[in-house]
Amino acid sequence: MWKVILLLMAALPACAQSVSVERLQQTLAMLKAARTSDAKMARAINSLELTERLTNPALDRIKAEIKPGPKALLSLELLSYSSSFLDPPQTEFPQRAAPNADAEQSMMSAARSFAATTLTQLPDFIATRITRSFDNSAAAAAQLRPFSYEWQLMGNLSQEITYRGGKETVLAITSKKFESNEAETEPGLTSQGEFGPILATVLGDASSGKVTWSHWETTATGMAAVFHYQVSTSSSHYSVDFCCVRDNLPDAFRGNSYHGTPGYHGSLSVDSETGAILRVTFEAELDLSEPITNSSVAVEYGSVDIGGKNYICPLQSVAISSARSYLPKEDRDTTVLRLNEVVFTNYHRFGSSVRVLTDPPAN
Repeated sequence: MWKVILLLMAALPACAQSVSVERLQQTLAMLKAARTSDAKMARAINSLELTERLTNPALDRIKAEIKPGPKALLSLELLSYSSSFLDPPQTEFPQRAAPNADAEQSMMSAARSFAATTLTQLPDFIATRITRSFDNSAAAAAQLRPFSYEWQLMGNLSQEITYRGGKETVLAITSKKFESNEAETEPGLTSQGEFGPILATVLGDASSGKVTWSHWETTATGMAAVFHYQVSTSSSHYSVDFCCVRDNLPDAFRGNSYHGTPGYHGSLSVDSETGAILRVTFEAELDLSEPITNSSVAVEYGSVDIGGKNYICPLQSVAISSARSYLPKEDRDTTVLRLNEVVFTNYHRFGSSVRVLTDPPAN
């Protein structure tokens, strides 16, 4: 069972202007033409919510055209991460006919084989997981409108992880930096299983759920077939754990915890030639009456060199969660959104070498 551990204070933002990727580009072009300051452009971006996924190629084009300052750039990147669970604009879809039913079944069969065999045969290796954690707690506490996407950086964390015998283990925390003492003492949003279990969970559960064809996408590694899937609560092995992290909660919040395996939905991007899974998303279907109302994870995979050979491994992931948060000074609750952006890098084969000396060393 793949587990997402959610020990945090968070929730969905309230008011934001919904725009398409094209409208975003037009808005940024107008702001640039008006010589808008970096801070004001960042604030304008923070007030937006995308209705389509801002893909990496589109994001790179916007960066090249707008040349945003550091604040606007960070806001733009966070806007892109927040859109990770949406389909890209249809204008980006390749002009290619949809596969027939037999071809769909063949690609899904290849994807199941990839998750069951290829990923379990990865060599032992060591890698670095770099996490940037953000939340909008300050904006939520101040009840800012419409700037509910006023993100603040809570901290950076670098961890060494090993993959040995098909199991992922955190080896050591190599560096960490929190923006405040309060942030350092609060639990964060974490995920695990990107190196295989997450895919096995989706494909195993989806076999008892509903899988439908969506569209083609062009990726850095080739043409990807994108499927949408739906898993019911009865078939789910997606575990979500959330617990109240403060001891000074009023009586109404004493039971502010959630532990369960909710139903979920998402998308699978499959290499049409090899069956390699290039992208996967999870979105838990949580009741709005629960203390946690959103738990979503998106993982992107790509080719990585390990010991002179190429393997498909995670490159980046985005985790977003939301839950109720109690504000003791105001004696009220609010909702706060939390986002983790994770990059996997520095892949190296894990092992040892032995050199046999056939001649004794000269005296």
